[in-house]
Amino acid sequence: REDGDVEIDDPAVPAVAHLTGTGATDVLAAAVRAAGGTLHGARTAQVQYRPGSDLVVRYRGDVTWGDGR
Repeated sequence: REDGDVEIDDPAVPAVAHLTGTGATDVLAAAVRAAGGTLHGARTAQVQYRPGSDLVVRYRGDVTWGDGR
């Protein structure tokens, strides 16, 4: 786990386990790849979490796109 990473476990919000902590990069990489890009790195920038209700996570990522952007 890198400094600044967040890990939350909440059975009421199952996606929490996939969007925080060490597994989040794999989820982000798959989403970026599906959109035609390559994720070179990412870190958590902001987490808004309401236990038992919802989670919003913002990431800072290093991405290259197939069109060179």
